[in-house]
Amino acid sequence: MRDFFIVEEKEYDVLYHVNSNKVFRINKSNSQYTDEDLYKVIDVSRENNIKEMKGAAGKKKISLNLMSSRTCNLGCKYCFAGEGEYGCNNIKPKTISRGIYEDLTNYLLENYKEGIDTISFFGGEPLIDYKNIKEVIPYMEKAFNENNIPIPRICLSTNSVLLTDEVMDFCVEHNIELGLSLDGPKALNDLGRTTKAKSNYSAYDRVYETTLKLIERGIPYKMQMTLNKNHLDNYKKGCIKEWMDSLNEITNTDITVCPVTTDIEGFAISSEEDYEKLDSMAREFVHYYFDEYYKGNTSKSAAIFITPMLFIVNKQIARGCAAGEKMVLVDTDGSVYPCQMYCNDEKYKLGDVVNGFSRYEANNNTCNRVNNEECQNCIGRNLCTIWCKGLQLLTNGKENSVLKERCVFQRAIIEENLKILSRLSEGDKKELKEVCKTIYYSFQS
Repeated sequence: MRDFFIVEEKEYDVLYHVNSNKVFRINKSNSQYTDEDLYKVIDVSRENNIKEMKGAAGKKKISLNLMSSRTCNLGCKYCFAGEGEYGCNNIKPKTISRGIYEDLTNYLLENYKEGIDTISFFGGEPLIDYKNIKEVIPYMEKAFNENNIPIPRICLSTNSVLLTDEVMDFCVEHNIELGLSLDGPKALNDLGRTTKAKSNYSAYDRVYETTLKLIERGIPYKMQMTLNKNHLDNYKKGCIKEWMDSLNEITNTDITVCPVTTDIEGFAISSEEDYEKLDSMAREFVHYYFDEYYKGNTSKSAAIFITPMLFIVNKQIARGCAAGEKMVLVDTDGSVYPCQMYCNDEKYKLGDVVNGFSRYEANNNTCNRVNNEECQNCIGRNLCTIWCKGLQLLTNGKENSVLKERCVFQRAIIEENLKILSRLSEGDKKELKEVCKTIYYSFQS
């Protein structure tokens, strides 16, 4: 297992010690030293003394994802979710019934008197079942109020096709936060995000127009951007700023950016040329968002590109996904799983909304990532935030079998964060503190 990693810069190299989260600038002539050589000249512990982010597993307020619909009204060409089936399991109901929503509410009132963190309506496309959802949310709110339990955050993930004025009015009335998907500029977005039938329909136009209405009405939203081979084929160095600036009107929010995991031809990221371009894109994204934070513009937020810096400065391990621990998924039949990636595998079933369910007592995701054989010699083993056991299981049949496109993307992000830190730490210490404070508080708001 390697403990020291070297990132090349033009005039010097950056040395990163994983077990202490310490960053050094070194002469290029020192770059060939082994771990043993470096331990002799650098006073750092061999023991991993970095602490995981606070919060006892199984004791935090729970968050629930509800598989409101196992079907979708779009036909996105790269969709790993199989339009909501996650493996084409056609046995389960297409939507959650009113009875299951009521059973879940009763179970939560009885077993989570301290309250619920978040309830998220998910899919597929949840608004396919809007008729049910618009009755269930007031029912849940009334039940929580009558039992003196705080109403949780209510979120809904949608492709925005069914996000009508009526639905937006409902979101305002019930303080619902939305999650939208947009894969960059129109020409790129509409290559992958399409309807099931051939048409001139533009998913980009629909999302853009709808988002402007959300902004006008003050409805909070976040965005998901999925990069696929089309992005790489149209990528030229320096274009990330151009792409993101073209979306300025609607991207003053939290954005999650991640490479697609698929084997569909024309969208899969698989060649060495693809990986090289993905690496370069990730680095450009880091500098795009760091520049925004540096200028004090915290309305644009993309945690994946900036948080490695916070983990390093605060000497923390990036916490793995909380699936099965802090978060669970309720399927259309009332079964409960760690997350949607496991929803067709009974081996991972945690229980159901009638008889109850048990959460994991430890965050095995973090532990498994740090100690995973494929990750032990990676610069990101303590800092990786996109290592996903569920997606790895769904794709490779093994929870610990990594996804190369994600590894390439995450390593590039971490290396650029280390380079930026090395420049800041050699300059004004106050500057480093202020920049990191700006970044930190932007994620707390």
